[in-house]
Amino acid sequence: MIAAHQTMLAPQETWPVPLYTGVSLVGSSVQNNNGILSGFTGSSYATMPFYWTAGASQIEAVIKIHFAQTGSAQGIWGCVGSTNAFTPFYYQGNNGPLGSYISTSGAGAWNATPNGASGSKKVYWQNTNPASAGDYILRVTFSSGSVATSHWSGSWSQDSSNSLAAVHGAANLVPQLGTNRGSNNPFLGTIDLNYTYLYRDGELWWEGVAGAYRNVKTIYPD
Repeated sequence: MIAAHQTMLAPQETWPVPLYTGVSLVGSSVQNNNGILSGFTGSSYATMPFYWTAGASQIEAVIKIHFAQTGSAQGIWGCVGSTNAFTPFYYQGNNGPLGSYISTSGAGAWNATPNGASGSKKVYWQNTNPASAGDYILRVTFSSGSVATSHWSGSWSQDSSNSLAAVHGAANLVPQLGTNRGSNNPFLGTIDLNYTYLYRDGELWWEGVAGAYRNVKTIYPD
């Protein structure tokens, strides 16, 4: 029995502990102001503290961005390398939509066809076709042989999906934020790490800042 002076406390919700947290800045122009990254150039961007590896059977990647300028292609989050194995967020350019490009075999080029080439698949956010300046909260999910995109507009709304057998990975590829495929495609907007994370195979793999996963699940719930 609880004494009259005691107070019942509601059980506290527990949140997963990430394997990795934060980013490293490369170059002189990129800035991190309270978790908001800006000032990307071809030689100034952010890197995640791990190598991307093959064998993922379940992925959920979420990012919050301010998209500032259309025109040429822009890398937002991706693994730099000739295979472009895992690029969950990018802008294809030419007044097109924001998209996600994922390779199942490691083959395929940046300019793969919309339905994919050599084991590569592209999916898009239809609400960004064509993309315009503004704030976006975007999500990519992969499981059960399918990759899908969704965006937040009061609730999560699915945009597109495509079949995908698996998610490829390659050794010595470090995910980068604010660029992709080297110096030709810097992101011209900002990335809010406070609402950016990667969940993989039942584990919180990485979050941009401590608490980012909790922030998304609390403010933008499923």
